[in-house]
Amino acid sequence: MSDEEEVGPGEDRLSRGQKKKLRQQRQVTEQHPRWAPRGFGAPPPGWPIEGAELVSAHPTAAGLPVRCGLLRLAALPFPQPEDPLLWRLFPLVRTAIAEEGDDRGLGAADIAKFVEGRIPEAFLLGLSRGGAGAGGKFKALLSLVLSKNVRRGRLLERGRRYLLPSSEDKTILVPSPVSWCLGDLWVAWDPETKRPRQVALRFQPCEGSEGSSKTAWLSARLGMASLELATEGEAFTVGSISVVTPDAGGSFLWRDARTRTGWSLVCSEFPPEVALELVRECVSALDSLDLESGSEKSEEPDLFDDDAADGNTSLSSDVSPEPGESSSEEGQVEDAAF
Repeated sequence: MSDEEEVGPGEDRLSRGQKKKLRQQRQVTEQHPRWAPRGFGAPPPGWPIEGAELVSAHPTAAGLPVRCGLLRLAALPFPQPEDPLLWRLFPLVRTAIAEEGDDRGLGAADIAKFVEGRIPEAFLLGLSRGGAGAGGKFKALLSLVLSKNVRRGRLLERGRRYLLPSSEDKTILVPSPVSWCLGDLWVAWDPETKRPRQVALRFQPCEGSEGSSKTAWLSARLGMASLELATEGEAFTVGSISVVTPDAGGSFLWRDARTRTGWSLVCSEFPPEVALELVRECVSALDSLDLESGSEKSEEPDLFDDDAADGNTSLSSDVSPEPGESSSEEGQVEDAAF
């Protein structure tokens, strides 16, 4: 199918490369489950935000990668496409390093073992168009993913081990308010960069407490834009943090400039005194948090650079090679992978 047939009205002026990226981005969003995961009830209020349409939910009963009150988001599984041939390798690499690695990172062999154990069998079979030599082609493809993302700044290479830069290894606070129990964790992901943009924690009064069937949502929006929160409304201070109540509906807003995170608490189902005590506990936990960054800093990559910077690794090969690119089957797999 030609580029002209793939693009919509007004997009005929795009370059060939831009059309290719637009087509691939649409393919990603169409193949992913775009809304609330099954079995988790209604999503958090106002979800998802624009630009973070991929939503995943994680039960706390399964255990979360929380250490010293901090949740390492890179260790959470990214919502992969329903078509196994369109799975992305970079999110699996990132999870492998976060889950299995230490302060020195993780070696390529251990990354390959982790990733191969989690991708669908159909992905491996698709590499060889029938199965022959799939293992070797998988390792070669993974090696390309690692080297390409090192060059793009999404991975750090130290010797024979790989680490995550701070841009790929975000953490958020998970408070433990008295008499409150943490239910589900929700994450909204950017379908292009594969990074988390928003996190929501569902709190309920512990079993046996009054109002145990009601829900309070504590949400965090990650990134520079999260600092542009509304500042109108009544305000009060908890420690060194200013909290704003923009309306009388039981919502509270505050921000943490240290981590470029904007926070909100929605607990309209509870009496004002209960909501106020909950927000004080959450903000106090954040204010007293001693942040120790164990990740090495690196410059932010260009998010609109080529597909490797976005971790777009799939077996889709319906895109014609650009001039000068390989037209062989193996070349098409590599072209589609990045």
